[in-house]
Amino acid sequence: MRVIRLILVTLIACLMGASSPVLGQETRSVAELVADLEGGDLEKRRVALLELKELGPEGKEALSAVIKSLGDKDTQVWANSIQVLAAMGAVADEAVPVLLEQLKGSTGQRHYRISFALGRVG
Repeated sequence: MRVIRLILVTLIACLMGASSPVLGQETRSVAELVADLEGGDLEKRRVALLELKELGPEGKEALSAVIKSLGDKDTQVWANSIQVLAAMGAVADEAVPVLLEQLKGSTGQRHYRISFALGRVG
């Protein structure tokens, strides 16, 4: 179900004109992605995180916005944020205290995803 949801979000983003490195289009600047991430549009927040994930450590400028998005009410935004931190690796070490706090009392997939991100961040 989550895979289908991710595919739908990506398709919607492409139809709305969001850039996608997969389609060979130019990637947007980190500042543009942060603006979308901090905005009120749910789909833009989700897509911005997908694009930041592709940047990996090069997206470090967005780290504080990604950490803040760990508190988003939308589960997909939260999951995408975790993936971005994992993709950033060691440059995302500022996120460790927040991840450790979220690990407390987490179960199932949430626990697994946080643990995975912590392992990647180091």
